[in-house]
Amino acid sequence: MSEGGETRVHPKAHVHEGAVLGAGVEIGPWCVVGPEVRLGDRVHLTSNVVVEGGRIGTLDALRAEWDGVTLRSVRIDYLSLPSAALGDVRIVGCEIGTLDVPEARLTRVRFDDARADEVDTRGLRSTDVDLTGLEALSFTDPRGLAGAWLSPRQSELHAASFAHALGIRIAP
Repeated sequence: MSEGGETRVHPKAHVHEGAVLGAGVEIGPWCVVGPEVRLGDRVHLTSNVVVEGGRIGTLDALRAEWDGVTLRSVRIDYLSLPSAALGDVRIVGCEIGTLDVPEARLTRVRFDDARADEVDTRGLRSTDVDLTGLEALSFTDPRGLAGAWLSPRQSELHAASFAHALGIRIAP
């Protein structure tokens, strides 16, 4: 596991036996280090949560507070986050049926190589939210995307629904 030097792993952390840890590595509570992870010398991982792989039917997090959470390579049929507060969250390589975030507060949230069939954005409040890595088929209320980053392609794909939400008429 360790390649020399003192390594400290919090008892509430999980380090897979196949992981390679450099000298002086510190791993805090609720961290997950997977089987093919290699950490260099003096890497410090503070408190964090990682959900990696598998399938979840419904993840119901009504009024939840997520800080430093990563969802990676998970299939979630229904991710329900109404009125939740999310900060420093990454969603990577996930497939989501419905992403439900009405009245939620998102700060420093990033999607990478993720997909969602529909995203309910009614009343969403966003600060530094990067949706460029999210392939979404539809957004319930595009006005909830204020403060979020979109790619030019996403803007193009959803232009008609954005225009409709803003009361803009498009000539035939």
